[in-house]
Amino acid sequence: MGQFFSDVVEQAVADIYYCYDNARAKAAEAALALAAEQGDGDACYFLSRCFSGEYYH
Repeated sequence: MGQFFSDVVEQAVADIYYCYDNARAKAAEAALALAAEQGDGDACYFLSRCFSGEYYH
């Protein structure tokens, strides 16, 4: 299990925020969406932050 969040969320955060690879970011977005659909509140939060606009990054 991840140190602070689920493994899926921790990997997605690393791929989106610390890796500059668009393909990995898209895959991370999909993983977050699936985890959010399955009830992972942290995944839902990070997914929403990805789409909240330039003023919130």
